[in-house]
Amino acid sequence: MTLAGLPLTWNASANAAQTRLEDSLPVDWRGLPLRQVLDELTRASQTTYLVDPEVPAEVMDRRLRLFATHLTVRQAFRWAARLADLEAVVREDLVLIAPPRKLPRVWRLTGGALVEPLGWQERLAALNQRRANVTWIDSPLSSVARDISTKFAIDAIFHPSILSEEPLVHLEIVDASLAAVRTALEDQLKAKTALIDGALWVVPVAVGVEVPTTRPSVMAPASEEVQRPAGPLDQFVILDRSVQNWEEFGDRLSRAGGIACRVIPPGAPFPTPFEARGTLGEVLESARLLGRLTWRLTPAQGTQPATLEIRPRSEKR
Repeated sequence: MTLAGLPLTWNASANAAQTRLEDSLPVDWRGLPLRQVLDELTRASQTTYLVDPEVPAEVMDRRLRLFATHLTVRQAFRWAARLADLEAVVREDLVLIAPPRKLPRVWRLTGGALVEPLGWQERLAALNQRRANVTWIDSPLSSVARDISTKFAIDAIFHPSILSEEPLVHLEIVDASLAAVRTALEDQLKAKTALIDGALWVVPVAVGVEVPTTRPSVMAPASEEVQRPAGPLDQFVILDRSVQNWEEFGDRLSRAGGIACRVIPPGAPFPTPFEARGTLGEVLESARLLGRLTWRLTPAQGTQPATLEIRPRSEKR
C-alpha cells in the first residue's frame, strides 16, 4: 500500500492481500444492498472492509445494480462505494468505505493505489482499435451493458439516476468503434461518458465524471476538543526506513514541524518499516485511520509552547 505516496508495510499479509485485490472478479449485482455487496467482495478477496461511522444505515441498505466481467477486486470495491455516493480506498489489507470528505487528501490523491492498474494505457490503445457490429433495437441498459462487455472487453457502468429511468437504446452500426458507441449513448441518454477505474462510466450531463479520489477534500480534525492550528501540521515530512522506533518517529515530526513532540509510552512496539511523505497532518491522520496511533495537538498557551502528543496503539484493528 502507500501512505502519502510512498510504500508503507506493516505486516507480511499485506502483500498477499494486495495481490488478491488485483485479481479479476466478475460481478452481477441485481439490486443487492451495499452491505451484502461488500460482504461478497470480502469473501472473494479475503480482505476486510471498514465502514466509517458517519455512513448512515440507509446508505448501507442502498440497492446496487451492476453487471461487469472485466473489473479487478479493487475496482469492484471502488465501484460499489461510488454507486452509493461513497469512496473506497485500500490501505494495507483493509478497505475503508467513507464519505469523500472524511478521507485525508493524500489518500484521495492516490486512491490507496494507482487509480488504474498497470497496462491500462495499452488496454486503451487496444480498445480504440476494436470494432464490432452493434444491433440494439430498443434495448434496455442491462442488454446494452452485456453487449458492450462482450464485444469491446470493457464494462459499461450506468449512473443510478440513468438506470432508474429505464431508457431504451436504439443503435445499428456495422464495425462500430467504442468511440461511436459512446457518442450514441451520450446523445440518446443525455449523458457524458468517461473511461475510469477500468470501465466506461455513463453519467447524466449534470453529474461530474472526474475520478472521485482526485477531488479536493476537507480533512476532519483529529480531535473534537482541540482545533488544529494552520502552522506545524501543514509542514512537509518524509519518513523513511531509518525511522526504527517511536522516539525517532517523534523526533522526525518534531524537526519537520518545529514543535515539541511526545510519544506516550516511548517504548511501545514499533511497526517497521514505516515509510511516508506528506504534511504532518496528513501522515498522522492516515496512521490514525489505520488504527496505529491517536494524536492530539495542544496549542501554545502563554509561555508554554505547542505540543504534539502521540499515543501508539498496541493492537491492529
